[in-house]
Amino acid sequence: MLSQNKNDFKASFVKREIIFVFNIIDIFFKEQSYTFGRKKKFSDKSILKILILLKIAKKSYRKVENLFHNHPEFLSLIGINEIPSFQTISYRANKLDFRKINNDLINWIYNNIKLYKTHAAIDANIISPCKPSR
Repeated sequence: MLSQNKNDFKASFVKREIIFVFNIIDIFFKEQSYTFGRKKKFSDKSILKILILLKIAKKSYRKVENLFHNHPEFLSLIGINEIPSFQTISYRANKLDFRKINNDLINWIYNNIKLYKTHAAIDANIISPCKPSR
């Protein structure tokens, strides 16, 4: 009984943390406007949220479908109606400009939390595609 309560607490804590991170992404992440090519089915912001969710859940790109089938509430948190394929996630992860995302996040922290530039550090996880992009 106690271990069940502990697991429920841990699950609710993780979901609260995910919601917190997603809210920060919604605040600081500026969507790029593309003037060429077809319209993307999933925004860069949605792909970034999926990548972060996969990192937190310690799941591979190939397990994304199982994750969303087991936790459909994440679809609405991310703001998408359908699950992207692992190939799409891998391709788009390779195309995201993580240096710019880090700079935007650091600037948001400096401007909103009013830290001096010597006090910020970002702990980063490497997000790599399944295979190199062509």
